[in-house]
Amino acid sequence: MNRVILLGHLGRSPQGRVGNRSVHFSLAVSDPYRNAAGEKVERTIWFHCTAWDELGERVMKHLRRGDQALVEGRIELREFQGRDGTPRAMLSVTAFRVEFGAKAHREDSADGATDGMADDTAGAVEPSDEKDSGIADDFEDPF
Repeated sequence: MNRVILLGHLGRSPQGRVGNRSVHFSLAVSDPYRNAAGEKVERTIWFHCTAWDELGERVMKHLRRGDQALVEGRIELREFQGRDGTPRAMLSVTAFRVEFGAKAHREDSADGATDGMADDTAGAVEPSDEKDSGIADDFEDPF
C-alpha cells in the first residue's frame, strides 16, 4: 500500500495549467529529530503535490502560499537531470484528500486564521486575489 499523510505549509500558491485538469503546489513539512549530540534539530522536507479535477479546483480556490494543509495521497520518488546535468530527485504526492488548516497572515484578508483542520469543503473562505505580498518569507520553495 502506497499512502502518505502530510501536514505542512504551502511554499507557493497553487498553480493550474491551461487545458490540464491538474493543480500543482509545494508543501513544506517540518521533521524534528535529535542529532548524535542529543540536540533537537528541525529540518524541512519539501514535497511537490498534484491535485486533480474537483479537488484541484478547491485547492486552487481556497489555498495560498503559507497556508497550512493536510494532504493525503500516493507518494513517488521522481528522478531527473538538473539543468546543470547533475542527477536530482524529488518527492511527489498525488493527492486524493486535502484538508485546509490555518491561514497564513495576510494584511489584505479579513478571514483570519482557523483553529485546527477544517473539512476541505465546509466553511472555507476564499482568500483575496491580491498577490502574496503580505505573507512571511520563511517558506522557501525549492521548486
